[in-house]
Amino acid sequence: MKELIDVTEVLVASVDPVKTALTVLALLVMRVAIRQVERHLDHCRQRELVQDFVALRGAQRRDLIRLLSGGM
Repeated sequence: MKELIDVTEVLVASVDPVKTALTVLALLVMRVAIRQVERHLDHCRQRELVQDFVALRGAQRRDLIRLLSGGM
């Protein structure tokens, strides 16, 4: 958010208010889009981990569960 405030201060000093508002709005939209992409990537990674786990069979799955739970 600080970088957005810094950009706004520069724009206010150098450009008319309408262009400033449009630029700030564009920056906010870009930030929202980036966050959505990050969430989507996290979701895909989690789904891939679950699919990999489900693909394990028998002893491999048991060993992974033990490893993840800290048990020996």
